[in-house]
Amino acid sequence: MPPFGYEYWTSHRALRVLAESLAAQGFLVLRLDLRGTGDARGDLWSGAVMSTWHDDIAEAVAEVRRAGADSVSLVGLRLGGLLALSSASALSVDRVIAWAAVTDGKRYARELSMLSTQVPDDENVYGHASARTLAGTVLTDTFLADVASASSRTLGKPAREVLVLDRDDRPASSALVQRLRDNAVEVEHQVCGGAGSMLDVPTEEATVPVGHVARIVEYLAPIAATADEVETDDSHRSGVVLGEHGISEAVTTLGPHRLAAVISSPVPSRSTGVTVVFLNTGSESHVGSGRVWVEFSRALAAEGTTAVRLDFLGWGESPDEGHAPGRPYDGHTVHDVVDAVTALRQSGHERIVLVGICAGAWIGLRAARSSAVDGVVAFNPQLYWQEGDPVEALMSDTRKRRADEIAAIAAGAVSGEWDRLEAGAPLCATGRWLEELATSAFPVVLAFSPNDDGLEYLENRFGARLHRAQSRSGSPLSVVRMASLDHPMHAHHRRHEGLNIIRSLVQDLA
Repeated sequence: MPPFGYEYWTSHRALRVLAESLAAQGFLVLRLDLRGTGDARGDLWSGAVMSTWHDDIAEAVAEVRRAGADSVSLVGLRLGGLLALSSASALSVDRVIAWAAVTDGKRYARELSMLSTQVPDDENVYGHASARTLAGTVLTDTFLADVASASSRTLGKPAREVLVLDRDDRPASSALVQRLRDNAVEVEHQVCGGAGSMLDVPTEEATVPVGHVARIVEYLAPIAATADEVETDDSHRSGVVLGEHGISEAVTTLGPHRLAAVISSPVPSRSTGVTVVFLNTGSESHVGSGRVWVEFSRALAAEGTTAVRLDFLGWGESPDEGHAPGRPYDGHTVHDVVDAVTALRQSGHERIVLVGICAGAWIGLRAARSSAVDGVVAFNPQLYWQEGDPVEALMSDTRKRRADEIAAIAAGAVSGEWDRLEAGAPLCATGRWLEELATSAFPVVLAFSPNDDGLEYLENRFGARLHRAQSRSGSPLSVVRMASLDHPMHAHHRRHEGLNIIRSLVQDLA
């Protein structure tokens, strides 16, 4: 079971590596998205979430047993660890791995509440008197109370064997270990370093804590050595129907590198004939920042527009081919998009629109130069970055240099330096790029959050050129200033503003 909230994104790579490592040892491995998270259906503000999650875990266990597994182990990270412990007894599983597990739901709910932001009353659309958002995740008072009620103190005997795997920079789960031993559980307690690189950093900086992964594999490996081979049949899992609108979703691969993608398809009779391709944000998987691409995909599919959530090489579920872990502005990502668009064209998708946020927007704009697309929506693109910049850009000294550069550009705008330069000197690389966008054969929408430095850069450095580009008769380039939506679209209650921009372009193309 994965962790909750932002930790879901930072740990995604580590959980995939763990699953692949266990599969290589002969295990049948199922990775689960709990309802309202990841690619799963549902949300976090309808019904009793924790009980629903326990039902999800029960169905996952039943699924692997239907596949032929006669011994089942649950692995849970952070909140997923507490869920695994509390679910295990009723499911008669053999082992539980509680990985850096939350042990006190009340304390954890308080942490979530303190880190989150209150949704204004006039924007609260969640059917609860109070709601908060944290990195795009919605937290209602009902949900927080549900989480707060969970505790390892009430555990009996979840399984006959439990591995409690703690991180070395947090207090050890000594009380949990003692309670389990008091209940005749065979407990192995290990402490490993490196979890902070997976849980306490932005996704762009997250790395796999190899010591933790190796310890879990080592703990479970003897079981695989004595297990019978399990035959699996995935043919019935190729697609699933979602919701009352009858849209369907299917996992597929695209192009020669077999890029992983999830396609949300509308009812054929209602199709607009437009396909929207959502690109990875930052170093996050295809679900997008705060799950935004999942929500946008399903909303568009319900309205008749096909939506594709794509993973680049080294991201999410796509093959690595030497590119893992995926990082923003990696050069190969542009080629990945071109390959995906080509594959979609070959399979009959008529009109294709690329959509990205920040680095994904930059990649979409670059890819559109060399692929046959019908439109681009670029949310908060920062055209000043160059290929390969992102890893360095995360370093504090580089941030400082970037801040100094932005300040110098703003000063140049006040003095008129850039207008004089643009009037007489050859265009710089960004200027040439802006000119290409202004003369493209397809509509390009650059949509910016308030005070976004990507827009600040364009207006200060290329203000006159940007104004001329938009003023040309029939210009394909438009710049939209969003009223209140933040840069990564973490303000969940305001996402409709971004979705409506995509809808508008789709309507023009349909």
